[in-house]
Amino acid sequence: MRLIDADKLQKEFQQKLKYCMEWKKKSTENESRADAEMAMLEECIITIDCQPLIDVAPTVRCKDCKYRIQQQTVPFATTDPQCIWYRIYRNPNGYCHLGEKNDAGYE
Repeated sequence: MRLIDADKLQKEFQQKLKYCMEWKKKSTENESRADAEMAMLEECIITIDCQPLIDVAPTVRCKDCKYRIQQQTVPFATTDPQCIWYRIYRNPNGYCHLGEKNDAGYE
């Protein structure tokens, strides 16, 4: 499954629909093809509108989590932060269900 920006996709289809309408006005030769393309684009727009929203929970990356501990004083330690909850080194781009955004920020 891929998460997409459905609003952006819908706007792009609407722009293509406008282009087809203008193309249809310019030439009578293109009329039947433009009608078919406009019908297809309108169907795509309706299909996007009818799709259910997925149920997702917001996540916080380990690098932005308030429960991370940077282990810079330990010799030969990895530069990855350690997680207070798991007591293991975590990839900064990792995440878990316990993460909370750190408002103070790390520099």
